[in-house]
Amino acid sequence: MNKNKKGFTLVELMIVITVIAILATIGVMSFTRVQKQARDTKRKGDLRALYTALQAYYTENQFSYPATLGTLTPTYMPSAPTDPISAQSYAYNYGTYSYALCANTETGGASYWVVSTKNAGGYTSNTCPTAE
Repeated sequence: MNKNKKGFTLVELMIVITVIAILATIGVMSFTRVQKQARDTKRKGDLRALYTALQAYYTENQFSYPATLGTLTPTYMPSAPTDPISAQSYAYNYGTYSYALCANTETGGASYWVVSTKNAGGYTSNTCPTAE
């Protein structure tokens, strides 16, 4: 037999392919997690912007909140925010003297990020609370 043959054995090729597949899987999983966190950060920022617009409206309109989010545009904010994944607007609830703005989150364990009259900083919750 000729011992000067150059090349890779089938076992060596299978090991290299397996290592590449494992590294690619880890990379895709990390990338997906980072994308979810980025979308949640955008949702939280949008809810804080809504909070600011609602507070400005409240101050300028005899201490009352608007009936719909559309009332805030374009005077208090350029456009109504939408979810980064779907074109659906955020869930928001108004009451006589308060509001609760909720966004579904993809990370962090809880289902919603909530910004409300009582908590401008926002908090996580398993439910979207109703306004008082």
